[in-house]
Amino acid sequence: MSGEPDDDGDQGGQGGQPTGGQPQGGQPRGRQPRGSQQQGGQPRGGQQQGRQPAGGQPQGQPATGAAGGHPPQQKASQTLGYEQQQLVEFARFGALLYGITALGLFVTQFLVLSLAGDQSTAGGSSFTGFGLEGEELFVSAVSSYNLILTLTPLIAVAIAFYYYRDTSVSGPSYTPALVATVAGTALATVVLLLFMTVFAPEGFDVSFGDELTAIIGGLIGTAVTAGLVGYVFDEYL
Repeated sequence: MSGEPDDDGDQGGQGGQPTGGQPQGGQPRGRQPRGSQQQGGQPRGGQQQGRQPAGGQPQGQPATGAAGGHPPQQKASQTLGYEQQQLVEFARFGALLYGITALGLFVTQFLVLSLAGDQSTAGGSSFTGFGLEGEELFVSAVSSYNLILTLTPLIAVAIAFYYYRDTSVSGPSYTPALVATVAGTALATVVLLLFMTVFAPEGFDVSFGDELTAIIGGLIGTAVTAGLVGYVFDEYL
């Protein structure tokens, strides 16, 4: 009634929280920033303390493919197996190439002798003095045998060049060339020698022992040629 201000109104809620909703305890007004870490020191994202590294690799175990992951014996066996497989492929290629060449020579010689006239230098009359008239199969085998021993160095050069240009074969080219030519020469000469034995006429004795030295000479010559040509290709081309 006297006009004095109301104590409760003047204080504006004194004894309670201050105007504006400022919480007691000194906390500042406003929301907590986003992305803040939770109490207890846990980082955002739920990363657990002491978690193992990604991939689940057990501690103390060497990583897969790292040095020391395979024993030396296993590495040696795997490398040896790969080399043996490659050598077999080289020998198979040479045997196939020389075998086809030997059969082609035999068939060609037989057709030439069979179809040539009596007056032809390639005909059967050329062998009349040797008692080989009518023995076209035997003469074809003998001619092909001599020709394959003569042509092996040329075939070795072609094989060395083939492996020199083949990008799928790692390492020097003289190794596959040598293996292929030796295997092919051995197969071709043995097959033609077998034909000579089978088709030999009466009075002709064809022995493997007598022809063995010729085969060995052919093998050595073709091996040296293939190795030398392959080395020259690798070093100077």
